[in-house]
Amino acid sequence: MFNLKLIFIVFIVFIINLPSEASKLKVMKCEKQLSLDDLFEIELSLSGFDDVTHYINGNEFLFDNRKVNYGAFYDSCLSKHFFDFNFSTLDSKKLHKLFRLVYKVHFYYNNTDLTKAMNSIISEKIKRSENVTNLIFSLRKSYLRSRDFDRLNELDHDYENIINPSFLPEFKDFSTSSRTYMELVREKEVVRKNFTFPDGGFVIIVSSPLCSPSNRFFNWLEDNKKVKNLLVSKSLLLTPSDSSLYLKDIINFNNKHRPIIMNYSFNENEWPDISLWDTPTFYFFENGKIKSQLIGWPPKGNSDKFIHELKKINLYMN
Repeated sequence: MFNLKLIFIVFIVFIINLPSEASKLKVMKCEKQLSLDDLFEIELSLSGFDDVTHYINGNEFLFDNRKVNYGAFYDSCLSKHFFDFNFSTLDSKKLHKLFRLVYKVHFYYNNTDLTKAMNSIISEKIKRSENVTNLIFSLRKSYLRSRDFDRLNELDHDYENIINPSFLPEFKDFSTSSRTYMELVREKEVVRKNFTFPDGGFVIIVSSPLCSPSNRFFNWLEDNKKVKNLLVSKSLLLTPSDSSLYLKDIINFNNKHRPIIMNYSFNENEWPDISLWDTPTFYFFENGKIKSQLIGWPPKGNSDKFIHELKKINLYMN
């Protein structure tokens, strides 16, 4: 019999001793003979470790450690010891609980094996004539979050009597580089495009049309045309990968703030410099190198700090 307490100690030490490059996947040790209940218990322990501060070139950055934590949990526990599991041996309650575990891991760590596992669990529950409506909707969210439009369209077709699928724009992929984003070029078309940092200063703005602090920033920007005109060619707006495309909200935002437009992230892992996808978060670059991070836009604004960071990357002159 192995010592589960020892596993927790190993895991906690692993979390506390994260090195400065916190975006890289870490190694977590899991015993081979972990049971399903043990995995549930270990996953519960992950919720206590969220954001942590690290320093890059003397500047303070806040990192969301959940991607690292859940990535390690998947890589060292689920993938190595569990995905050869025979789902038919589980009772309905544990099968449902397992689906929720896999869904949560996928929320923080995008991996196709996880959506395959969710699909397999749904198939097993269908064999048992169990209700799978909520699980199908959850799987659909996961496909959309991971931008797996082929599997998403297949799911909508296979379960159209259950899903009554909402409209999805046509997806076109013109990307050839390691950094990409998606642009809503017209209401019925989303295009994946390449991104390369230009020379000089540049700002990545993580935002959402549904975020009140983000909208406070853009309302401030409308009143500060000098800064807005600067950011038209010196910034990129990205929404976090989410389970909805918020088409109407993105369209309304773009109509209001053009020529600045909001784009979708395609794969957050393509942006290792973005350590926190909370909205709004501003990342300041110079010649493609990350320099600083500014988080939030409170009711009183953050304009002094924002202008200060622009000056540090030689983007703003009095």
